[in-house]
Amino acid sequence: MIAALSLAAPAARADGDRARAREAYDRALAEHRAGRFAEAATDFALADHLAPSPIALRAAIDDAIRADDAALGMDLVERSKRAPLDAALAAKVDAARKKFRARCGSIRVVCPADATCQATIDGRAIEGRDPAWVTVGSHAVALTTTTPAGVFTEQRTVDVATDPVLDVAPETPPVATPMAPAKAPPPSTLPPASPPAPPGASASSAPLALRADAPRTSTPRVLPPWVLWIGAGATAAIGGVTVWSGVDTSQKHDDFAAQDCAAAGSVTCHRLATDGRDAETRTNVLLAGTAVVGVATIVAGVFFTRFGDDRPGTSARGQAAAPGAWKFEF
Repeated sequence: MIAALSLAAPAARADGDRARAREAYDRALAEHRAGRFAEAATDFALADHLAPSPIALRAAIDDAIRADDAALGMDLVERSKRAPLDAALAAKVDAARKKFRARCGSIRVVCPADATCQATIDGRAIEGRDPAWVTVGSHAVALTTTTPAGVFTEQRTVDVATDPVLDVAPETPPVATPMAPAKAPPPSTLPPASPPAPPGASASSAPLALRADAPRTSTPRVLPPWVLWIGAGATAAIGGVTVWSGVDTSQKHDDFAAQDCAAAGSVTCHRLATDGRDAETRTNVLLAGTAVVGVATIVAGVFFTRFGDDRPGTSARGQAAAPGAWKFEF
């Protein structure tokens, strides 16, 4: 049973891709007939991506040349290297290379081995680690790097030339230095102030020494335990929302990749890119909020929460001291 399901899942995905490829191809044919060559090239390219076909690839290159889309044209030229070309497709590839190569360069994202990277160029998401073709000139690159230390987002402007491939790597993430807890002042070596002598007592009846077992004063802990539990519950709640937001962001990224929006420029792809960036920003804010609430809860629990024996007026053995427990020897 398990083996049958494991074989059925890839087959179902393949059938779904072929159905989507047919839809994209039919849509591209209608756009081509209407003279919308830029949209047609994008949809022909999507159809070829979902179900590789020399016919769809040749049509995509042809309409990219008509639309003068240099970046898409060079991307399709690179894609043509996947298999031997027939004469008609080879002619289209050669024409696109001659028309666009001098006007394009490529950007490659270099991600550390222990991290995952997501990048956009001029708002267009790029997938995988293969170079992405762009026109020569300045481009805005946004890079989000997820490492064991956290998630880091950076933006920069890069200048692209025809050669060589421009490698873009994340900058070294800043390492937060943990703050050392404040040291408590050393206990005073002076005895506590003596209580006033009762009326009529002589100067000789003043206390000479404290009992050895008299409790020492310490920094008071003013928060009850339920404050700590509320903080822990808030941390768990925000953490749960953060996990949901991360899953939702991942799903939006999968939807973006499923539409082959790295090579597409449709309205749907623009909406998917916008939704993905918004979800990513929301996840980053929730991560920061979880960290802040968690750290605040830990600090409150360690330094300010009153547990059992920490209650004022309680002795080291946990028994409440009765009034007048400060005893003196005369």
